[in-house]
Amino acid sequence: METTADAVEQDPLGLKRFALTESAYDLVTSLVGIYSRSSFRESEQINPDTAQMAIWQNRVNELLDLRRNGKWADLFFLEQLIADLANEYKQAAKQEEDRFRYAPKPQSRAVHS
Repeated sequence: METTADAVEQDPLGLKRFALTESAYDLVTSLVGIYSRSSFRESEQINPDTAQMAIWQNRVNELLDLRRNGKWADLFFLEQLIADLANEYKQAAKQEEDRFRYAPKPQSRAVHS
C-alpha cells in the first residue's frame, strides 16, 4: 500500500480516501454500464458496427482490470483517475445519447405462437 506520512496526517480517519475510492469506483461502474449498453444496442441494429462494438468491449475490459488492479491506496492516483474518468463519462454519455437518440427500436426476437 502506497501511503505517505503526510497523507496519513491530513486524513487520519481515512474519510478522504473513502470518498475518493467510492467516487472512482462509481465512475468505473457507470462507464462499464454505458459501454455495455451501447454495445448491446449496437448489436440490435440492422447493420451493427462490429468495430465500434469491439472498441467498447475492450474499454470495458480495461475498466474492469483497473477496478481489480488499480492503485486504490494512492490518493493522487485516485484524484487524477476521477478527473480523467469524469471527462470520459461526459463524452461517453453524450456519444450514447447522440448515437441512439433516433435509432429505430429493435424488433423483438421472441417467437409468438
